[in-house]
Order: sequence, then C-alpha cells, then structure tokens
Amino acid sequence: MFCVKCGSQIADGAKFCPVCGNVIEMEPKSQAPVPEQPVNQGAAYQEPVYQQPVYQQPVQPQVQPVPQPAPEPEYRAEDDEAMGFTPTQTKLLIRAMALLCYLGPYLFFPMFAFKERKWLRHHVNNGLVLLIFGAGSAIIAVIPIVGWIIGGVVGVFCIVMMITGIVKSIKGQMYRMPWFFGKIKIVK
Repeated sequence: MFCVKCGSQIADGAKFCPVCGNVIEMEPKSQAPVPEQPVNQGAAYQEPVYQQPVYQQPVQPQVQPVPQPAPEPEYRAEDDEAMGFTPTQTKLLIRAMALLCYLGPYLFFPMFAFKERKWLRHHVNNGLVLLIFGAGSAIIAVIPIVGWIIGGVVGVFCIVMMITGIVKSIKGQMYRMPWFFGKIKIVK
C-alpha cells in the first residue's frame, strides 16, 4: 500500500504514514484492493501554455469645456485723471486704502470705494480673513487654559500678519499669507 500524500510505501494495517505522518483511512475489506500509484511517479512533465494577455483600451472621458468667468473691469489711469488725480496721488491713495484693510472694520471703506482694483481686493480679502480669525481667537480665549493658549497663539499670529500686511501694502506689494490662511477667498 502507498501513502496518498507523499507516495511512500506503507505496511498493511498502518494508521499513519511513517514518512509524512498522513492519516491512512482504512478501506472496507469487501472491495478489491486497487494498487495506488505514487503521486509523482510516472507523471510526465507538461510544459505550461502561455497566452498573451488581452488588454482593454482605457476609456477616454469626454471633457466638457469649462465656462470662463466674465472678465473683470480693468483699472484705467484715465479714470483717475478724469477725477483730477495725478498718478502719484492715485498710487498714494490706493496704498493708504490698502493700509486701512488691515485695521479691522475700516476695511469696508476700501472694499466698497475701490472694488474694481484687484490689488486692493487682495488686501481687503487678507484683512477680512485676519479680522475673522482675530475675532474667533478672542471668543476662544474665553475658555480657561486651553482657550487662553489657542486664542493667544492665533491672536499673536493675526497681529504679526496685520503688521506684515501693512508693510507690504505700503510698499505696493501683494503677498499670500502662510498656511491655509492664504487660500481662503472671501472677496473675489
């Protein structure tokens, strides 16, 4: 008799294979014994058949045209000249308005008075974001200990960003506030 698992020869009546330890099931004596062939003996090696994989072509999504926003009204120096301002006076006025953007509620004056100027709207947006976060830090600072820490850190950050914004606006520069503050767009 042979082991079904490893193919080694086993003595008649054995319950386990002495080589691999496989349990041998005893067949009833009424059936004629069928000599079992070892698993790996006499089996011819067959070369595996390889097939080329069939690839599916990727589906190209249909791209819809993105609607373009309406063009913004452009600043024209002729408008300032029509109001009697020289270019130097206009530059100083706009920079003074940008400075007001960082002084709390005063930001609403430049927001409505010079809303066609993209540069000024940028500073209005920065000032509004800092005003909201500054007010939020004051509200959070009411909570004992944790609120004091978080409110203090955010409040100091807002003050530093206000000073930076004032300096940049006086120099006539646009700047993007760090972290996620610069990504917030309230005034477009």
